[in-house]
Amino acid sequence: MTRQEPLPPNQAADRDLIPDALRGFALFGIILVNVAYFGTDVANGMTGAALGSTLDEVAAFIVVALAQGKFYLLFSFLFGYATLYALKRPVGAVARWRARSLALIVFGVLHATLLFIGDILLTYGLLGLLLIPFLRAPAARLRRATRVTFTVSIFVLLALVGLVRLAELAGVDAQTTIVPAFEASVQGTDVLAATVDRTLLWLQTLPFVLLLQGPLAFAAFLVGLRAARVQLLSGAADGVPVRRWLVWGFGVGLPLQLLLAGVWLWNARSAAPLESVTLASTFAGFLVAPLVSLAYVAGVVALARRWPSRIAWLTAPGRWALSVYLMQSVLLVWIFSGWGLGLFGRLPYAAVVLIGLLVAAGLALAARVAVSRLGGRGPFERVFALLIRRLTFGRR
Repeated sequence: MTRQEPLPPNQAADRDLIPDALRGFALFGIILVNVAYFGTDVANGMTGAALGSTLDEVAAFIVVALAQGKFYLLFSFLFGYATLYALKRPVGAVARWRARSLALIVFGVLHATLLFIGDILLTYGLLGLLLIPFLRAPAARLRRATRVTFTVSIFVLLALVGLVRLAELAGVDAQTTIVPAFEASVQGTDVLAATVDRTLLWLQTLPFVLLLQGPLAFAAFLVGLRAARVQLLSGAADGVPVRRWLVWGFGVGLPLQLLLAGVWLWNARSAAPLESVTLASTFAGFLVAPLVSLAYVAGVVALARRWPSRIAWLTAPGRWALSVYLMQSVLLVWIFSGWGLGLFGRLPYAAVVLIGLLVAAGLALAARVAVSRLGGRGPFERVFALLIRRLTFGRR
């Protein structure tokens, strides 16, 4: 029998190790996808036009196959799982959840207008409000709602691909004048102009983002809520079928993701890339992504069971996930904007990805040092908690 290491000192009594470690792990995957929107293309993120070398193509293939869509769903699952802690209070739990969702909307609007149009906090806040009728719902209703929501996702994504293909056949150009305006302002030194252009672009793309991300994220919320009911990730997460999830994720999901990433890359590097093929391969990847996300959960659980001290470093950024997520945007804006280092559009895509990884690693290290010295919540978590109290209890 393999001897398990004891949990790190302040993990056994205070918090569950695995949810924090999963959030910390997911922050690395999130920045791999998001960094392209800061450094290469403000509207589309990673595009074929940004891939100028074999190294860029390899980096793009890895990001599409292993990161795109997977960590967003992982965060969504963990958001639903957070109901385990939010609903522990016998009185006022639903009111507090409502306030939490409203606080996320406030943070999301500020994040999207000031830093990043690809914000997920607003979407989570809106979907958190929709989750309220399901907080006390029986398991059978949650399963039905999950199936319906995932089915809606399939039809929405198929409809979007069909509409884009029809537009291509009709010769319709969907380009907007707001995108080049924002790209120009990003490279300038006028922060106010960049904020205005970012806000205009965000408002224009928000309906598409909600259609694309909303149903899938809500399905993951419901799965996380069901997992919270049985405390799936508590302790050593004995209820997680690690071997089965690894087989499905890496044996079935990963080969499909590699195939779809190859289709995406082939189309992106072709002489006349089709937007419909880009969307079809991307959306298909989103629909298969839950399998790979399950494998990631199983992998972290397996490591936590056998060597908890070796993944404990992920728990610090996981505890400060909101602060780390927002600071990722702050640092990336400074690195790539004209009023900062001005690197937007000047670096190969692979270098942009490397910068994202370095930023994530630096923030993870900073969070670890801060947690060891200060403990408790991160700075934005403290503001978030204060806002929740105000929204729940008013000025009392």
